[in-house]
This record gives sequence, C-alpha cells and structure tokens, in this order.
Amino acid sequence: MNQKIFKRFANAVFLTLSCFLIVYFLTQLTDNPLIKVGVAVFAIGLDIFLQYILALGRACWREQHRSRALMFFIFYIVYACVYAGPSAIGFFAVEISAQEMAVYKTETADRMNRNRITQIDQTLKALNKQLETEASTGYGSRSRAIMAKVEELTKEREKLQKSLARDLKSSGEIPKNVFRSLAEVFRIPENILKILIFGTSVAMLYLGLILTSWDIKTGEPEALTGTGQVANALPEETATEAEYQSNIDASTQELLKFIGAMYQPNGSNALYGDSVISKRIGMPVQKCAKYKKLLSKVNINGKPLVVRCQGGSEAHFPIEVGEEPVKQGI
Repeated sequence: MNQKIFKRFANAVFLTLSCFLIVYFLTQLTDNPLIKVGVAVFAIGLDIFLQYILALGRACWREQHRSRALMFFIFYIVYACVYAGPSAIGFFAVEISAQEMAVYKTETADRMNRNRITQIDQTLKALNKQLETEASTGYGSRSRAIMAKVEELTKEREKLQKSLARDLKSSGEIPKNVFRSLAEVFRIPENILKILIFGTSVAMLYLGLILTSWDIKTGEPEALTGTGQVANALPEETATEAEYQSNIDASTQELLKFIGAMYQPNGSNALYGDSVISKRIGMPVQKCAKYKKLLSKVNINGKPLVVRCQGGSEAHFPIEVGEEPVKQGI
C-alpha cells in the first residue's frame, strides 16, 4: 500500500475511534435524544477542527512560523489533555463501571443465597432436636407444626441449591471483574491499574493522530527554488492557475526588488545590511533577513548566491543582476 494512502487511512481510523469514544462518553450525560444528537455533532465537529489546528501548527513549524506553530500546539495539547483524553478514558470508565456493577449484583445474590442456606441448615438442626424432644411425649399439634416448618425450610433450601447450581453451570456468562483479578496478580491498587491501561491506550490513540496528521500549507512563501523564484504555498485545490501564476509573479518582483536594493554603490560585491535594505525599499527587516538567508541556501556551480561573512555579506553572482531592477525603479 502507498505510504500516503496508508497514512490517510490510519488517520481516518484514529479520528473515527476518537470521535466514537468522546461521543459515547458525552451522550451518557443525558437521556434526551435531541440533546444526544446535538452533543454528538458538537463532539465530532470539535474533534475534526482540532485535527486541523494540529495540521496547521505542523505547517507553520515547517515554514518557520514558530510562534504561530507553538500557539496552535498549545491549543491542541490543552484540548487533548483536558477534554479529549479524559473523555476517551471516560468511555472505558463507564463500561467497566457497568461491568463491575453486574459483577457486584451477581456476587451479592450468590452471597445472600449461601448465607440463607447456612441459616436454614442451622434452623433445621435446631428444629430436629426440638422434634426429638417432642416425640418423647407423643406427636401432638406442636410436633406437627415443627414438622411443617422443617418441610417448608427444606423446600426453600432445595430451591436455593438449584439456583446456585444453575449459576455455577452458566458461570461463563456471568460478568467477571478482570481488573480485580489482574490487580491481585500484580499486587497494586485496582484504580491505578485502570489508569495505567486506559491512559496508555488513549495516549497511543492521540500519538497516532499526531503522527498521521494532515499535510497542509499555510499559503505563505516557504522556500526559494534554484531558479530564483519563491515557492508559493497556496492551499491545494483552491487556487486557479491564473491566481497561482499571479502570486508567483508578485513574489518574483518582490525578490528582484530586494536583490536590487542589496548592492552598495562602490561596485564591489559587498551588500547592505538588512536594516539599510529595509529603509531603501520599505520592506520589513525580518523579511529582508529571510530573503538573504534563502539566497544563501541556493547554490549555483557549487557556490551560494550570498555568503555571510564578518562585518556583513557578499554576493557571488554578477552585480548586473541586482542593478537592473534598481535602474527600472523597482
């Protein structure tokens, strides 16, 4: 399977699981069907939107917009740690709570039945002794009452024993408290074991969402190509060919304007500093520094176009390349 297709498939699976866990947990808060639908739409929409925020943060980080990227990452971390993660863990907590309640009811009923059988056995033992005493004086009304009570208790005991036998036979269908059994094996508190298992599961889910996050672009200039054009970063499938070419032309003109303002008038290859260039053409100092850094990464014939050296920087391409835009008044 193609890696890109696999990444998209994995992301869709992780996102579906995340939405399911959160929606299930939140819809347990009410029995109103209309509210359940509204909560589901809210949870799914929020989950998808935060995946876009994560993708946008990654795109900004790749394109060197670090402050914006950190802002998006903080939003996603807060979302995952405060809302999504606990909600997903809540799904497991709700289910295990229902399981444990079923186990508790079964165990309680079993314990009550066994205790009742023990009480009946003790009562029958006492009645039999009393019946033996009464038999020495003959079977009167009191003896008949004792015998009736013995018969009643014996039937009740048989009924309870049959019930226990049925429960034992169907023990495979009776809910089991797996966490209690596992906690006894590891000798750690049951709740800590739940946190470790459920927390790790949810953490792996959101790690998968992070690693398979969408690849998008922010729409700002990102890199310089070998031909001297700024690679445009318009959102995919949103710009027409004319808009794309117009953006490329505008970026090229801006770059040529910057190059034309770099050269000092002494005829050497020495270049003005970023602050001087900024004043000459009205371009922000940060963008001037960015363009100069990009030019230093482009190699022609094994040499970079711009070399940063002590006291400034120099150009390794003909001065005429920079003079022409200045002559044209760009």
